Amino acid sequence: MHQYSYMDIPAPLIKKRLTFNFSKVTLDLDVSQALFSSFTVDKGTKALLNSLRKNDAIEYTRCLDLGCGYGPIGLFLKKQDPLRKVELVDRDHLAVLFAAHNATLNNLDVLTTPSLGYDATQGNYSLIITNFPAKASLPGLQAFVYGASQRLTEHGTIAVVIVRELIALMEKVLDHEHIRVTYEEHKKGHSIYHIQFTQPITPPKNPYTRGTLAVPLTTKTLLETAYGLHEFDTLSFGSQALIKLLKNVPPAQHVFALEPGQGTGSLIAINAMQPQQLTHCSRDLLSLLVAGNNVKRSTPLTPTSLGTPFLQQQPTTDLVLWRIDHKKDLEVHKENAKFLRQLPVVMYGKRSFVTKVAGTQWRLQREDTYKGHCAQYLLPKHLTNHE
Repeated sequence: MHQYSYMDIPAPLIKKRLTFNFSKVTLDLDVSQALFSSFTVDKGTKALLNSLRKNDAIEYTRCLDLGCGYGPIGLFLKKQDPLRKVELVDRDHLAVLFAAHNATLNNLDVLTTPSLGYDATQGNYSLIITNFPAKASLPGLQAFVYGASQRLTEHGTIAVVIVRELIALMEKVLDHEHIRVTYEEHKKGHSIYHIQFTQPITPPKNPYTRGTLAVPLTTKTLLETAYGLHEFDTLSFGSQALIKLLKNVPPAQHVFALEPGQGTGSLIAINAMQPQQLTHCSRDLLSLLVAGNNVKRSTPLTPTSLGTPFLQQQPTTDLVLWRIDHKKDLEVHKENAKFLRQLPVVMYGKRSFVTKVAGTQWRLQREDTYKGHCAQYLLPKHLTNHE
């Protein structure tokens, strides 16, 4: 059962097909430039999978691949033994789509679901397995590990791999009276732990909260920022260009904010344009949560949230507010552009990325720049002003 079994992946989003051969299991995996480890299955994943055969105490009745990416861990476990029940979750809708696609590619029956941590999971698991992001925070590690204590069967295990730089944080997490480490291995660049619990541990309430960010609007506004999202401590150059640009853009009743990040652009737009309706659209469930909370905390609006790997139709809106941040996401942005070229758009971010996505599809009405970044007001070619 797949969340996105009905959806085809556009060819430009598939970087290449990997053949993953490991421990007598072979998987074909289509990968995306926009996802982690798009060149090959990373060493940490291989080390984690290799560690499983060294621990006879692990039960595989029901397995959860937490933060699955395009699916190598969960799909390996399923192909190794088709009788296992395997679930793959990730906060990134695009990752879940690729995991579902790769499950179909390998004729594997697994469950794939978008989930922020354990939020969308149900029931208990005999094995939870995860390759932690290299930039994980202490609260994030605690949320994953301590959260597992509430989602494992009586003798269940969470198996994790971390990069070397996270060892000190992980040791703090593991220094708890109700934790028992049943397997530990330290390699050149990674460390692996198999963990069991003597009783459940309460995870932190706000594991993603990082700090605050001041946005210089009509009145000073403080955003609560999150780990794992861009623009967490200082206002980006793109947002500074956006503040200047929106002073000269006609008002819009409905703003459709694509990839809103922490919600900075949404607050700038609300301050400048006073819209009556706001929609946040993102691949990233964390962005939808954080941006939505920041808007609700600082304005009368309650944004609608839309989670999707990429757009599949033209949204109904007066203006698209579109943040372009990372080079690895350019093909996804170009796919979204196919459904937005008939709409007025404000695009902001690094100027070289913005111009690549915009191309010649819109008519440039105004541009403000700041230190290699820009904000552009773009109209469909059949319009001469914002009608």
